[in-house]
Amino acid sequence: NVDVIHLGLLNLDRVRTLDHYFWKQIQTFHSVNYVALATTQGEYIGTKIREDGSIIVEVQDNLTAGHLETWETDNQGNYLKRSNTKPDYDPRKRPWYQAAVKAGKPVWTDIYVYFSGLSTAISANQPVYDKQGQLLAVASADLTLFEISKFLRQLAVGQTGQTFILERSGSLVATSTQEKPYRYTGQLQKAEPFKAIDSEEPLTRATATYLLQRFGTLSHIQHSEQLDFISQGQRHFLQVVPFQDKWGLDWLIVVVIPEN
Repeated sequence: NVDVIHLGLLNLDRVRTLDHYFWKQIQTFHSVNYVALATTQGEYIGTKIREDGSIIVEVQDNLTAGHLETWETDNQGNYLKRSNTKPDYDPRKRPWYQAAVKAGKPVWTDIYVYFSGLSTAISANQPVYDKQGQLLAVASADLTLFEISKFLRQLAVGQTGQTFILERSGSLVATSTQEKPYRYTGQLQKAEPFKAIDSEEPLTRATATYLLQRFGTLSHIQHSEQLDFISQGQRHFLQVVPFQDKWGLDWLIVVVIPEN
């Protein structure tokens, strides 16, 4: 999308006109849950594909009076009805926008809570500059953490093994168990990440606790480690592998299998 903007094929002056383009694009990349673009003027366009294949378009521009409108679409990408309005939405204050502006280059966000408060996500973001180096917009593509968990569940890790992913802070990114990688907290019941040592899954909790006891802090794990430990009287085999990329991800991939 950044390339297309630089080629002059996407009009940032009227983001609403990009709705059909984004509507089509979200169906092309099956690992992406959401595609969006926000301008320095605070205008915003985004599309999301649901589990049932239906697609929503979210837009904020001079016609929405500062509110983010959510529109249901038909099979041609045309608006059917407005299903939600989020007041006082400013995309420039969101973590994904600010992360890209601060980095000045393509970057992943930390895990953050969707504006709706219903789930957590991580997004790839890239600032868009004009030829004079002035910021024009930020392009974004999201992956919800629940999608990573669904992928992990497809892996064969024995009958009773688990695999899960941690941030260096100890927060659970995704897990092959049925546990969601976020919890609803507070009066508003907003999704929040939580530490693996607080997991409701006994083996996840025991594994994370062992790693902290063994290394003191997860930042000390710099190489692939193969370990074993005792939990509930049973020996478990454990492998932890650091995963990093040039855009800022710094995770630990954990696989744990009971000896039996």
